[in-house]
Amino acid sequence: NTARITVTNNPTTVQPAIDETTVNCPDVEVVKTATNGTISAGDTAEFKIVVKNTGEGKATNVTVTDNPLPGNLAWGNLTVSPNVPTCSITASGDVNSPWKLNCTFAELEKNDQIEIKFSAVTSKDSCGALVNNVVVAAGNEPDSGPNDAVDELNDDDARIDVNCADIEIKKTADKTPVNATDGIGFTITVTNKGAGIARNVNISDTLPAGFTWNIDAANSDGGCSISAGGVLSCTWGDMAKDASKKVHITALTTKETCGPVANTAGATTTNDGNPNSSTEIEVLCPNVTVDKTVPAGQANPVSAGDTISYQIAVGIVGTGTAYSVLVNDLLPPTTSGWSVANNPNNPTSGLPACGVVGLQMLCHFGDVAGPASFTIVVTGKAIGSDGGVTCGPLRNNVRVSAGNEVHGSDNQDSASIGVNCPNIVVTKEAKASPINAGDEARFIIKVKNTGAGTATGVEVKDSLPNQ
Repeated sequence: NTARITVTNNPTTVQPAIDETTVNCPDVEVVKTATNGTISAGDTAEFKIVVKNTGEGKATNVTVTDNPLPGNLAWGNLTVSPNVPTCSITASGDVNSPWKLNCTFAELEKNDQIEIKFSAVTSKDSCGALVNNVVVAAGNEPDSGPNDAVDELNDDDARIDVNCADIEIKKTADKTPVNATDGIGFTITVTNKGAGIARNVNISDTLPAGFTWNIDAANSDGGCSISAGGVLSCTWGDMAKDASKKVHITALTTKETCGPVANTAGATTTNDGNPNSSTEIEVLCPNVTVDKTVPAGQANPVSAGDTISYQIAVGIVGTGTAYSVLVNDLLPPTTSGWSVANNPNNPTSGLPACGVVGLQMLCHFGDVAGPASFTIVVTGKAIGSDGGVTCGPLRNNVRVSAGNEVHGSDNQDSASIGVNCPNIVVTKEAKASPINAGDEARFIIKVKNTGAGTATGVEVKDSLPNQ
């Protein structure tokens, strides 16, 4: 500033007096950064704000405003260094971003700096970008400086990208349908298809009752076990993007475990949903039947020694495969000469399935896929190999079985053929008795069949008197 004085009656010029005062202006700046610019859902999002006076003068009535804070998060854990108890997080009035940060500092000396931190725990609903702007101002800061706009650095943005996990669980059956007594298995696969880390991934699966389940360790990731109550649990921890884990469980079916074996497995995480997956295996149980009849054209009753035949029809009902189908027929006693007609081949050996040894017929049909049927005829004689006969009904019982079927009433049947036996009666009487020497001696022999059956091969022998 320059001061000048003039005097109207002084011819001498008075020199001006010059002096100056320097005004030091503040220049408050703010820098906002993210502690971690990329996090996964469930992690803590933290911002740091640094306010500094880079001017030569003291800044007064400094305010920091961050409104609203990003996302519908519960922002907190507010720290200020050095500790100045003039910062707070309060309601913003914004439904979607309900919190704001406000700070007031009475003054900031040249090169003074204040650091502010605050944070919030994210969730699966926080996916995307948390973008935020903070503004700092001082009551005595001019609008512009000598070189640049002083307030260019009075606001700053920061961004945190929240990557969410996307857990997918898929349960698949090894094979369906299967036959009773076959092995069954399920594979449970969990994959993180999201960009974020899936935290604390666990699997829980209440396995179907009635089976003894085992973990196929060679084809499973670790961390899995089956409890005594039949619950499969897997603890797989954190899973990064595109990570995948699986567990394979197996069991044997039985004759009794027919029908669908349904199962649902569920996955849980601490930062994503709780998906589940279901599937089922159909266990086919065969029903093997046998029907024994007297075939058409077979006389009934017959006479002892005549030919007799039985017809045996074996059926595999339904769509399952019956394993090791066996027909066992204990043929009636006092019969002989048995043979088999319509004898199919065993699918494994290629040889006739049925054979008779003595008085037992066995048919080994092997594994037979249903529906299927076989009809065979067994033929023999109603007389024993020693000539003995049984008069009356010849009842014959046959049984059929399969290795994977529960035995029932339709697994056996019987049929009967009546045998009529002859009854040969012989009488002999003299034509006259006594007679005189030289007279003709005569005998009358009578042979009669008093039985119901036809007598065959009847022969009469008589040793006549030698006189």
